[in-house]
Amino acid sequence: MKPRFPFLRSLLLTTGSSLLAVSSASAQSWSGATDGDWLTTTNWTGGTEAGSTTSTDTDIAVFDVNTNNTIGINMATVAGNYYLGAIDNTNATARIIQNTEGTTGVLTLNGATVNGVANTIFRNSTATLMTIGNSASGTLGLALGNATTNVIQTTGTGGITINSIISGVGGITRQGGGSGVLTLAANNSYIGVTAINTGNVTVSHANALGATGLGNNSTIAVTGTPATGGQLTVNTGITTAENITLTGGGETGGQFNPAITGAGTISGDVTLSSMSTGVRLGGVTFAGKITRTGTARTIVFVAATVNNAIDNLNGGLTLY
Repeated sequence: MKPRFPFLRSLLLTTGSSLLAVSSASAQSWSGATDGDWLTTTNWTGGTEAGSTTSTDTDIAVFDVNTNNTIGINMATVAGNYYLGAIDNTNATARIIQNTEGTTGVLTLNGATVNGVANTIFRNSTATLMTIGNSASGTLGLALGNATTNVIQTTGTGGITINSIISGVGGITRQGGGSGVLTLAANNSYIGVTAINTGNVTVSHANALGATGLGNNSTIAVTGTPATGGQLTVNTGITTAENITLTGGGETGGQFNPAITGAGTISGDVTLSSMSTGVRLGGVTFAGKITRTGTARTIVFVAATVNNAIDNLNGGLTLY
């Protein structure tokens, strides 16, 4: 492990009786020269591993080589807690990040600027899958360390699957121009809005979208197709109580993929807000209330089940 010298990782400026802590962020590139152990310094170019046990760490772990692609953080070595800014996967090889020790550990992601996007915690720019989760021997939790927002980018065709439980405050923002799917698969408890600005988010656990209730809803930006707007997929057998608001200009024409799709159930309420045209909703069972606000628009249901009346039905309604 690298030496932990606070004066090398932060600068304390004294002004009168005030102290201002300025943390330095750096990008560390994985080489995998020795094995798949994150904490082995010889696995990182330059001999310094990304991240530390310092709670304000904002290092970026860059994975840009095809070497030792199943990577484990030995949480027993760091007393169960490790801190990092972001993980950036740029090499087109399937990659797994996990805890390799029996000690349950939490990786806190504080966010960093990646690909010009501030507050990023994960990016996958490749055509292959990046998976974050547990191993057979250890449980890895994720904590959101940025109370503003926590951005997850897919800028290629490869997705990101998170099997770890996500906790913390600040919510999650899904963005990036790639078609890779973000899959949230655990019993998440994070607090804040889940904003699906572009691309697909697939949920395979009832609580995958985090806490519910006031201030913990999900938003989906509807602007044409999932490639330019957002899409939520609720998998078979999953019932989510999340309240969901659809925003944006709506579809611009054609038979686009539904903004909400899958074969699960949404028991929370769905609100169509500030949408000048229409939206397609498909596959899922809508067990909660569907409400429109503002101007008239068309809702196109594709093989969907609607259990309740639609409030403010002042536009068209089409069933397929």
